[in-house]
Amino acid sequence: MVTNCGPQLLNCLLDPNYRKALQCLNQCSPVDQVCNYRCIASYKSQYLEEFSLCVLQKNNCLELDANIPEKPYVPPMTEFRGEILSSELAEDLFVGWLGTLNWSWRVVAGQNPAYDQFPCQYQLYYRGKARGSFCVLDNGVVSIESWTIVDVSDDLSWGLFHYHGAARVAGQSYTGAVLVSPDGQYPAERKKERLVSALDRCGIKEWELFNVDKCSCEGPPLGLPERSSLHSKIEVQEDRTHSSV
Repeated sequence: MVTNCGPQLLNCLLDPNYRKALQCLNQCSPVDQVCNYRCIASYKSQYLEEFSLCVLQKNNCLELDANIPEKPYVPPMTEFRGEILSSELAEDLFVGWLGTLNWSWRVVAGQNPAYDQFPCQYQLYYRGKARGSFCVLDNGVVSIESWTIVDVSDDLSWGLFHYHGAARVAGQSYTGAVLVSPDGQYPAERKKERLVSALDRCGIKEWELFNVDKCSCEGPPLGLPERSSLHSKIEVQEDRTHSSV
């Protein structure tokens, strides 16, 4: 670490926030993914991100490796409004309300305690340079993820997405699911049967979901990415109920 990432290590040691993160991490078991991730997320720091990027991502000093889990297999939805779900249409559903709103979706509830159980979650999806791919940089570590659209209502009032992912150089693999809507509110009671059916296809019971706290979510730092590509097959229009398309 000193040979490859000396300056980054020194910056971290002089950073009070990093020292708090280190103290927190020292209390976690090396195999306790939830505890480790909460420490990193709670004490975010530019120096910690640069250190992680150098030590883990660029040089893999810890010689860790992890692959995306193959199970559980979750069957994706096959049609939307009677149309076969093509790649373009699936991407449109991920993009969701972006363009009409400043985000694609808001998370109503999630299953994974390490990744989904944080307040005020806004999701931002848009088409990038690599067709059909998503790549996430989190605290200096690249995570490769595979997302499945389990179900999305015809009016885009809610959706259920399942994911498999791995932060290879951090030695972590994970799965989870998020229930989303345009405003973060739970789907109407009349739609519950369809939602429960979608959760069953993920092997998840409704009571396993953790409701996201949305009490103090003012001014999310999101917006339409410059020169981004949005919908190609569907048109989204907002009304007072966020339900017209």
